[in-house]
Formats: sequence, C-alpha cells, structure tokens
Amino acid sequence: GSDVVITIADHVGNPPASGDYVINVLTSGGDDADGTVTIVPASFLVEPAAVTAGTAFAVTVTAQNVLEATDTGYTDGHFIDFSSAGTGQIPAFEYLNFVSGTKTSPANFILTVAGEADVDITASEGSLTGTSDEITIAPGALDSFTMTGVPASVVSGVAFTGDITVTAYDACDNIVTDYTGTVDWTSTDTATAGSGLPAQYTFDTGEGEEDNGVHAFLASDFILETAGDQTITVTEGDVFEISGDIVVVAAAMDSLDVAVS
Repeated sequence: GSDVVITIADHVGNPPASGDYVINVLTSGGDDADGTVTIVPASFLVEPAAVTAGTAFAVTVTAQNVLEATDTGYTDGHFIDFSSAGTGQIPAFEYLNFVSGTKTSPANFILTVAGEADVDITASEGSLTGTSDEITIAPGALDSFTMTGVPASVVSGVAFTGDITVTAYDACDNIVTDYTGTVDWTSTDTATAGSGLPAQYTFDTGEGEEDNGVHAFLASDFILETAGDQTITVTEGDVFEISGDIVVVAAAMDSLDVAVS
C-alpha cells in the first residue's frame, strides 16, 4: 500500500529518451508486476533564424529533457502552437514532423518592427512549452527616402535658410539604421548644376554622431537660380525622393544703371 518512487536513468544518471518503457517491480513479499511508464520531454528549445523586418523566417523547435539535452525520442508529427507579442504575422500553429527531437518549421513567421523590445516566440504542445531568447529585429533593405525641411519658396541665388534632412526607410517603414548607401542630388533648375546642390554623400553608421539612416544636409549647400517652380531630388539607384514645388523668387533689384545719350 505504500507509494513507490521510481527513477529511470542510464548508468550515469541521464534520463532516457521519450517513449513508453515497460518496468518490472518486485515487492518485498516476492510478488512482481509489469507496468508501462511513458517518458515525455521536459521543455522546448525555441530558436528563430536571423530576423529582418518584413522578411519571412523559420523557427527551429527542439525537445529537451530535464538536463536540457536533446530528447531524441521525441519523433513523428506534432501540432505545435506558436505565439508572440511581436508585431507581424505569427502562425497559430505548425504541423512539424520531428526527427530525433528537432524540427525546423517552414519560413512562415514575419516580424515587422525593427528594434522592437521584449519580442520572443513561444512554442507549445499542451503543457510542453518553451520560449526563445529575446529576438533582435534588424531593419530591411532600403525601400524609400523622406525629405524634410524643404522650403516653400526661396530667393534666386540665395542659400536655403534651413537644413534638408533625408531619412532612409525599409518597406515596413523602419529607419534603415545600418544604411551605408551613396546618394546624389539633382534639381529641375539646370542652373544649379555643379554648385547649387550638395556633393555626392555616403551615409555612415555607428555610435556617436554617425547618420544611422538619417542625415541633415546643410542649408548653405542648396542654392536655386531660375525663377519659377523648381524641385530637388535625392537618389540612390532606383530609389529616389522628389521634393514638393519650391517657388524661386527673383532677387530684388538693388541698382539701376541708366544711360543718357
């Protein structure tokens, strides 16, 4: 009538792989009985692939025993539930066919906010569960620029009064903080060629005063000459941003020469 505690392990104390085990118990009275013990994993190890905002990625799920070693006995097909607080598209479940305790899912996971804090992924099957380490979400590739600080009007031949800030964005509207592309400036005002626009510029990254996807071009580098509506454009490859119309007003006349015959 007493409870019996049975520890199942190999000769060095490692737990066995998952599965059903037949045991034989011999009582002090000389009676014996067979029984079946089912061993299950203790937890999941959840490992997402490298994550770039807006790009689908896979997740590897590995069954582990109480010593956090791979439970090679966890095999065959299982419906694994997934969840995450991250912004994006996380499948509610995937049917994974485990081999020797591990399986990598299809690339059906998408997170969209670069640098989002406290994001992880949890995998579970009933009471068996595991959560990944915090995920670092990198920005995607350059998709667009924005241009701010563009004046509504300027005086011909006079430099702008405020800097023009250009920001690089990916397709998910994250600032591309690792952007190191080279941009060129053009204008509909052909009189500015070679002198009235900033020189070609390569963005830099890092700590301190580096760009990290955002650069302010000095107001003094922008001078439009031809009266009327003009625009300025920043370009890298196939990606560009055109400003709104800038009204160029002719400079006021400061003197008048009159010839008398």
